[in-house]
Amino acid sequence: MSEVTPPPLLRVLLLDGHLADAALTREALAREPDLRVESATTLAEAEARLVQGDPDVLLTELKLADGSVHGPILALRRRMAATAVVVRSDIGDAQDVLALLRLGADDYLRKRGTNLAALPAALRQAHARRMQGSRRHDRLLDVLYVESDAMDADLTQRHLARHAMHLRLHHVNRADDALSRLPSGPGQPCAYDVVLTDYQLPGDNGLELLHAVRETRRLDIPVVLLTGQGNHAVAAQALRDGATDYLAKDDNHLALLPLTLENAFHRAASAREHARLLASEQRLALILQGSNDGAWDIDLRTRQAYASARWWAMIGHKPQPQLQMAQMVDALVPEEREPMAAWLDTLLQQTRDERFEVECHLSHADGRPVPIVARGVVLRDDQGAPMRMAGTNTDLTAWRRIEHEMRELAASLELRVQARTDELAQANKELEAYAESISSDLRAPLHAIDGLAQVLSREHGTALGGPGLHLLTLMRGSVYRAEGLIRDLLSFARSAREPLTRGHVPMGAVVRHCVSERATAIAEHGITIQIDPMPNARGDVGLLRQVMAQLIGNAIKFSAGRPEPHIQIGHDGQAWFVRDNGVGFDMAAAEGRLFKLFSRLHSANYPGNGVGLAIAARLIERHGGTLVARSAPELGSTFAFTLGG
Repeated sequence: MSEVTPPPLLRVLLLDGHLADAALTREALAREPDLRVESATTLAEAEARLVQGDPDVLLTELKLADGSVHGPILALRRRMAATAVVVRSDIGDAQDVLALLRLGADDYLRKRGTNLAALPAALRQAHARRMQGSRRHDRLLDVLYVESDAMDADLTQRHLARHAMHLRLHHVNRADDALSRLPSGPGQPCAYDVVLTDYQLPGDNGLELLHAVRETRRLDIPVVLLTGQGNHAVAAQALRDGATDYLAKDDNHLALLPLTLENAFHRAASAREHARLLASEQRLALILQGSNDGAWDIDLRTRQAYASARWWAMIGHKPQPQLQMAQMVDALVPEEREPMAAWLDTLLQQTRDERFEVECHLSHADGRPVPIVARGVVLRDDQGAPMRMAGTNTDLTAWRRIEHEMRELAASLELRVQARTDELAQANKELEAYAESISSDLRAPLHAIDGLAQVLSREHGTALGGPGLHLLTLMRGSVYRAEGLIRDLLSFARSAREPLTRGHVPMGAVVRHCVSERATAIAEHGITIQIDPMPNARGDVGLLRQVMAQLIGNAIKFSAGRPEPHIQIGHDGQAWFVRDNGVGFDMAAAEGRLFKLFSRLHSANYPGNGVGLAIAARLIERHGGTLVARSAPELGSTFAFTLGG
């Protein structure tokens, strides 16, 4: 079982000249183990005790037989002692109470009718506030001090240097000197934390300086005004004009000055923080309003909850000022309440997750379910116990409608694509049948012409003589070229319809196979072939073999007859390539024509119908890649291709 840490011991000095009242008070405080009480009945006795050491709390009457308590309070505050002062009395009025608080008292209690049982708690609270206030001294405050009287300025600086070293004065003599050191407008950096100004100044007085700071430059720096003794009208006007506080120059004002400056700084800081919080709340409200999300917050210890107006609108109800966590669970559709309660219990008790996201349904007032996604965060204490959870609900009704419409559209598109695919397949079949028919119809007369030419040459060659036979040879060559055109046209048409099956393609083996098929032509023209190591590809092995065959055949054709013809086949790290040192071509002249059907860049001295490169380009496109060429006249050509997927 863990030990309970006892509360810290508080030393209380009880100053009360009424012996009966003092006895009752000591008896009430003696019941508290953390309070150690010493007593004094006169100011002289109290001051002697204070010389020996400062207590944690001074509990005192307002007036005693030998004077008022103002003296001991001033003595404590001059020493910057962390002693809390609590005054109990039934004499005096509101002005006396205000004067005591300004002097540095921490609390004021009515003596008659006060429950003595509540007194220890009041003493502890006063001590806690004083300790918290004493920590303010840890922060160095820069004070712009405007004072034309050199003696007053020197006295003030000496006093603060001795009794309040955390206050650093920056002295100037005139209001215009002070304004030259302050920012010209709001939002600019300021070197000072507080402005302390005397009312009597050469030229502009303290109120005019205050007006320039507040109205002209609109600065929020705290301003404390020093006035002549008894000039409360000036002080009241200063407070109306925006002064943070004032002090009347009297015998005690230097003792009160550190506390007044500190309070002015912290009041201004609190006002700025309040303004920032208010602006943050306004921004949050606008963001939530613009996002159309319903915000909520639950105190898991009290089970009290808050829900924004948008949250209530999601379920079709007017906002209610009071809300319990159980009501938020009841806002779910009936079939989800028990599962969601179990999920929430798991989230809070069995896990240490902070953020969460869950989809569920709220029950609208008109009976329909409202699909939402709830996103939020769980806040836990140092032991991991849940304290709060907060988040937002996003209405998914519009998203669900869009999803339904998209599913319907996708189904409709799928049917339309299938219908178009079937139509295209049927059209391709008809086109292929038509092409075969046309091919047959065109080849039949060509075969007849070629056959008749052969008969004519064989049976009537003598009568025709040399010129006639030459003409027959030319005619038969034209027939052969026409058949080649028909054959190439059919190959091009089939290249778009052949099925594509992707798989592992050993490109080196494919290249060697294509080179071996053309071994005779390569040897006949004395062409050297260089096959570099190359990576494998993913594609259709049959179609890629056609591509390589076309490119290698093209390189052989335009390298033949060149001095030392050479062809290199490999991979440059990005693409497969076929490079030759043949006749090449003009890239500008070839632009837009190179891969077109029946487009030829060279003269009829080179065989072919301008179909091979068009077929190769189409097959590469079907693989999702590209085929490009680089060339120059008499400097050879390079054809390179990439493969997608």
